[in-house]
Amino acid sequence: KDPKRTGLDWNYVWYYPVTRERLQDICTDASGRNHGYGIPPPLIRPDVIAAIKADAHAKLAPPIAELVERSQPFFQAIFDIESPRLVSGRAVLLGDAAFVARPHVGMGVTKGALDALCLSNSLQREHTLDAALARYDRLRSEFGRRCIARARRLGSYIEARSRPAAGWTPDQLDQRPQRVLHEVAAALADIPELAVEI
Repeated sequence: KDPKRTGLDWNYVWYYPVTRERLQDICTDASGRNHGYGIPPPLIRPDVIAAIKADAHAKLAPPIAELVERSQPFFQAIFDIESPRLVSGRAVLLGDAAFVARPHVGMGVTKGALDALCLSNSLQREHTLDAALARYDRLRSEFGRRCIARARRLGSYIEARSRPAAGWTPDQLDQRPQRVLHEVAAALADIPELAVEI
């Protein structure tokens, strides 16, 4: 917090693709201790902070770069998690315990609520617990895989230009603003790959 500011704070999100090696480097403090996939903000090395701020001035609009310049950066790695199954005996995974998609799809809370609704519907519609849990597992596993696929596709817009050697398709390299905004801002009902029975 800047002592010159009075009661103002902000948080910004900047999706910034890095290699595993770079992630390991930026999560290593000045003493050489690596903090895994995240590092406490006060331990981020000055050279890492300087590089983040220089990139902001080079890549972002000046008012946004100024926010980055005035901030104490912090960061966390983002990963996708796909569970091979959601039911084991009578244990059931819902929400982020079942699937974690990149934030690009904005489905965290919605997916958790839909998981709970599907489990409730399955318990009401099926005659046995095993049949209900099998239905839930089938439907929500399909939906979770679709969310992950969509998040990866949307993430490719962010990653493609910074990792050109990865062999991106022309579709993934098409970053015209109108195309990206149409796909990112599309309502859930307009996304056929996410439509599934509950």
